[in-house]
Amino acid sequence: MNRADKIRVLQDAFLGNDGSLRKVQRDRRMKSMPFKEALGVVDIRELHPGFLDLPIVDTEILIDSGRRAKHEPLRNYLERYKQVDPQQQHRFGAAAGTIDVDDKSFDHLPLTHIRLVNDSSWCFTQHPVTVGKLREYFLKTAESTKLSFLTLWFDCNTTGIYFPNKRNDPNLS
Repeated sequence: MNRADKIRVLQDAFLGNDGSLRKVQRDRRMKSMPFKEALGVVDIRELHPGFLDLPIVDTEILIDSGRRAKHEPLRNYLERYKQVDPQQQHRFGAAAGTIDVDDKSFDHLPLTHIRLVNDSSWCFTQHPVTVGKLREYFLKTAESTKLSFLTLWFDCNTTGIYFPNKRNDPNLS
């Protein structure tokens, strides 16, 4: 941002229009965060019963049809897939759910792992991890300046994911 832009933002703030000043502050805060996003991943085969009433979106409906999907409880999603494949010989689809960042009722529920993304790479944390730990990582992300919810990804094909060795990164402690 050049000097003229900074002066314009400050003049607007003095006149009571602080929207542009807030945007500058948010952008600066986003650039200082160690991660871009944090995402919780849950293996459906190891699902804790506390997740069953969480509203989710079936991502296959979104991808296949392009139409807007409605939220439904995870329980309904799992029942639908059991009807389609009673012997569970095929892989489940994937679903995404969200939890309000201030809702601490899910904090004790276990996750399979947490995916962290920064500018040039991504990594997964080893377990045991919980929704509470996901919240800690989320508050260190650029996404936390724009979003007020944690994202959870439900899938049954999480075993083939590469887990890098934990680096000596102070942000991962």
